[in-house]
Amino acid sequence: MQSLCITPPCSERLIADGVKRVVIACEDPNPLVAGRGVAMLRAAGIEVETGILRERALRLNEAFIKYITTGRPFVTLKNASTLDGRSVREPATVAGYRMRNPGHTSIRFAIAIKRSW
Repeated sequence: MQSLCITPPCSERLIADGVKRVVIACEDPNPLVAGRGVAMLRAAGIEVETGILRERALRLNEAFIKYITTGRPFVTLKNASTLDGRSVREPATVAGYRMRNPGHTSIRFAIAIKRSW
């Protein structure tokens, strides 16, 4: 997913470097740039294939896609409670490893985190 505010379109670099074939998982849903890169590549004679691993790419970019298509943030809530539905009053590990790992991974991409104990 590309933003002109941060870096120039990669399609220009791919054309300049003489790339012959490009595989794209999903096209950028941003209406400011959507489809222009693919059109540039094809106009330059580069073979472009889209949709490879599309569902994985959509999941990977879920927060961006939600924001760019709706203008609203992607919100994730992680709540850990005891088996009887209570919150822990002080820092403690309530979730098992299988739940902690995805939760900790998602923290890297969070804009805000609220903790209560």
